[in-house]
Amino acid sequence: MEMMKKFLDGKFDPYDFSFDFPECLASLNPKLEKENRALSELLNEDMPEICADYEPQPVVREGQPGLLDISKFKRKVAEVYSKEYKKHFQTYCLEVLLY
Repeated sequence: MEMMKKFLDGKFDPYDFSFDFPECLASLNPKLEKENRALSELLNEDMPEICADYEPQPVVREGQPGLLDISKFKRKVAEVYSKEYKKHFQTYCLEVLLY
């Protein structure tokens, strides 16, 4: 999640992120699967495809409606990030209320 936050905050190059995030996710997935299965499923469901669809070159995107420019890429990453953030925040609030 930290890598996603850095990307969304403009502190991680989009092109590098599109390659580094799926690689990092794949290497951490066994541990993540054990510690937080829901997060693992969410990230693996959407993020590899979103990252694969990013294309910084407008000429390459021509005629390819599935490819994402930087603004669409950021928006899709932000949607996944906010899903997990909201879920984590709701879980935290429930824990606080229950204890």
